Amino acid sequence: MSIRKIGTKIATIENINIPEEFESISLKINEHKMKTYSFTQNHYPYSYKDNDEINGENAPAGILLNDLASLYYTSFDPDTNMGFHTDEELVFHSPAKIGEKVTLTGSYTDKYQKNGKNYVVMDCEALGEDGRKLITRRGIEIFGAETGAEKKKSNRTKKKVNKENVITGKYDKKLKVIENSSQKLEIGHPIKFLRKKITPEQTSVYSFAGDYLVNIHNNIQVARNAGLEFPVIQALQQVGYILEMLTDFFGEDWQTSGRLKVKFIKPVRSDAVIMTKGVIKEIDKTVNQKTLKLEVWTEDQHQDMTVVGWASADID
Repeated sequence: MSIRKIGTKIATIENINIPEEFESISLKINEHKMKTYSFTQNHYPYSYKDNDEINGENAPAGILLNDLASLYYTSFDPDTNMGFHTDEELVFHSPAKIGEKVTLTGSYTDKYQKNGKNYVVMDCEALGEDGRKLITRRGIEIFGAETGAEKKKSNRTKKKVNKENVITGKYDKKLKVIENSSQKLEIGHPIKFLRKKITPEQTSVYSFAGDYLVNIHNNIQVARNAGLEFPVIQALQQVGYILEMLTDFFGEDWQTSGRLKVKFIKPVRSDAVIMTKGVIKEIDKTVNQKTLKLEVWTEDQHQDMTVVGWASADID
């Protein structure tokens, strides 16, 4: 983590000023950063025998997400916030390069109450060493001392749901798996899935155990104090798995035009097995480009969906 000084403000909705601008941070995507991310994602696409050999290559799409989400640490004491991430929206403009120094900026842009919970909206972006835009991000989370996992009676009213937008995880398993976007594309066909066996060690490192921070992701007592039976993985760790699947499928097109919007619907234990899945839903063609739209989701070992979302990218 590249934050020079952790903030001291208590994480309450009342302490947030809108907009709440955070101190920008700069970091280099160096060998340590790459090795750490590879370990947490259980994904090793590079050889590190000679780091100079991989400088200038594209870094993984998700390598900066946790740093962006943690920008609020520059203002708030993270030990006072146990909130749950609920929504994430990402747009990829240009790939970050290994060996590159990047700058991260962001702010809280909205806060509101819903179903008795306090929510905050964070907007942020990552810029490359030459000033080019790499990623724009919007995250929404329950903010403060409650995790959002507590079992309490709710006064919420049921909303009408547009069934066309509901992701069920159902598809015709007899259809051929399409391994990448250069192959013949057909609506309804699945893309190549990924399977991830998570370990508590990976989750702890992703959640800043190396910076001696304790939270519901890397400390069992903190998790139990928050009403959880076991530490849970960060939502963005799962997003990293989805991004790996999408990068494998779209290739470089993902990091220059990829768009992802997801909702986190079930906490995941830090010792779970996760499958990332996706199905082609739409192919939009214009004179100059073709946009491929997918439904994506993750399932745990019980086949319960944990993340649902929508992804798209422009392809040749």
